[in-house]
Amino acid sequence: MVQHDRPLDPDPGSSGLCSFKHPVLLLRAGIQQGEFRADLDPEIGASILMTFILGLGTSLFMPVPGGAEQMIQHIERWLTG
Repeated sequence: MVQHDRPLDPDPGSSGLCSFKHPVLLLRAGIQQGEFRADLDPEIGASILMTFILGLGTSLFMPVPGGAEQMIQHIERWLTG
């Protein structure tokens, strides 16, 4: 699991919601520690993950093929190779 020596600094430009900076830093740390694929682009990966997380809310109103758990398993395989 990705570990940090100190908590992530808040993004000064953030509106107080989950900042895009945090997932990028987590993905970079995971790549450096060998947890995630070496060819993973942290910025694109963070964008995909944030879109997925925001999209989970829509699954309350419309059925998701295979359910959220299956999608999470696919994301894990995508990240780890």
